[in-house]
Amino acid sequence: AQALALGADKFVAHGDEKQVAAAAASLDFILVTLATQQTVDFAKYFALLRPRGTLCFVGMCPPITADVFTMGFTMHNITTSNTGGRKEMVEMLEFCARKNIGATVVTRPMAEINEALADLESSKGAHRFVLTR
Repeated sequence: AQALALGADKFVAHGDEKQVAAAAASLDFILVTLATQQTVDFAKYFALLRPRGTLCFVGMCPPITADVFTMGFTMHNITTSNTGGRKEMVEMLEFCARKNIGATVVTRPMAEINEALADLESSKGAHRFVLTR
């Protein structure tokens, strides 16, 4: 629901098997932005991709495994991306503005950095923290 409030046209809760099954082979592109040390089963994400769909990682995720045999038939792609330069940042911000895509930002004083880190580690921090002096 938060994704819709932030500008998403559609949202699939990856923990909901019915939603995942209903969305099978429906996506052209999945952007993975997570940063975790936990093991993640990415196989279910490939099932969401249409033929020639792409799974792009920009977060610091754990190692992944892929069914290369099946990928030979589906022609799915796996790629990564760095943050890009100023030009790419401006294009991304303009795209977000056109599509009304936003983010939840929480401002906290620098003195609360340990609490902010604890929230991020416990997955309570489903938003961006900005620390201020």
